[in-house]
Amino acid sequence: MRFQFPRLTPTVKKLLIFLGVSFVTVAIVENVGGFPLFELGALNVGFMEGNAWMLAWQPFTYWMVWPPQPAALIGFAITLLMIYFFLSAFEESFGAKRTLQLTGVGVLAGAAGCLALGALLSVMGVSVQVFPPSGAGVVAAAAFGAFPVIFRGREILLFPLMIPLKAWTALAIGIGISALMAVLAKDPFVLAEQAAAIAAGVGFAKWITRPRTPSGASPKKKKRRSGPDLRVVRGGDDEPPRYLN
Repeated sequence: MRFQFPRLTPTVKKLLIFLGVSFVTVAIVENVGGFPLFELGALNVGFMEGNAWMLAWQPFTYWMVWPPQPAALIGFAITLLMIYFFLSAFEESFGAKRTLQLTGVGVLAGAAGCLALGALLSVMGVSVQVFPPSGAGVVAAAAFGAFPVIFRGREILLFPLMIPLKAWTALAIGIGISALMAVLAKDPFVLAEQAAAIAAGVGFAKWITRPRTPSGASPKKKKRRSGPDLRVVRGGDDEPPRYLN
C-alpha cells in the first residue's frame, strides 16, 4: 500500500484560505486593536449564568475564530491539515454542495454538543472553568466521521501514523485521541464537541449514501384475480385432428 496525498479540491481550497484569513484577522484585531473579537465569536458554554443573548450568533461563528495566542498556531495547522486530507476526499466523492452541507452539519452538531453539556453541568451545579470552544476542529471531525462510510471496509494509511488501518479503526483511534486530549486539558467540552461532530459526519454520510428509489415510482403490485385461474393451452402437431360428422 502506497501513501498518496489527496487532490486539493476547489471548495476545500477556498475554505482553507478563509480559515487562514480569519486566524490572522482575529490575531491582529485582538492583539493590535484590542477589540475582543475572539470573546464575541467563541461559544459561550456558560450561557445559563449570563450573556445568553450572544448565542444568537455564536453557534455559527465559533468555528471561525481561534485563540489569539502563539500556542494556537500548532492546533490551527493540524486542523487545516486534517480538513485537507478528509474533506478533500469527501468532495471528490460527493461534490461541492454536499461538502458545504457536511461542514454546516458538523458546525451545528459541535455547538449543540457543547451547549447541551454546558446546560447539564449548570443544572447539576458543577462549575468548570474552560476555554470557550472555538476553531474549525468540528469541520475536520465531521469529515473524519464521514470517511469510514466513504471507504467502508477498505484499508487506509492514516497520516502521520503511516500504518495500514481499517477506516473504522482509524475513526476509533481519532475518538480515543480526542478523549485523551479532554482528560489532559481537563476540558470535557473538547470531547463533547468532537464526538458530536464525528457522529454528525457519520450520520450525514450514511444518509446521502442510502439506497434510493426514483421519485414518484412505487413498487408494482400484482393484480389478484377474483375468479379461477384459467388458461388456454394449444396442442402440438402430434395431436390427432378433430373432425365434424
